[in-house]
Amino acid sequence: MPSFKAFAALHGEAAVGTGNDKAPASAPKAETELRIGCYVKVINIKARPEINGAEGYISAFNKEKERWQVELVNGGGAELFKAINL
Repeated sequence: MPSFKAFAALHGEAAVGTGNDKAPASAPKAETELRIGCYVKVINIKARPEINGAEGYISAFNKEKERWQVELVNGGGAELFKAINL
């Protein structure tokens, strides 16, 4: 069975640990992957840990606060979250 490095080399992909782990400049940032309509799960909220695991749909982006507005499906209404917490 070929190793992961050999498999990656065959497919033109960077193998883990080769020093070529950086994403190309054209790779989208995590924030650009989020968009209105996406289904998301809330994670790593330290101030309100009870909200971790809540799920909902992105309904807007608040440019002023740089937060995504999420309509929570559990009836929790709309909340604003940083991209890193979705």
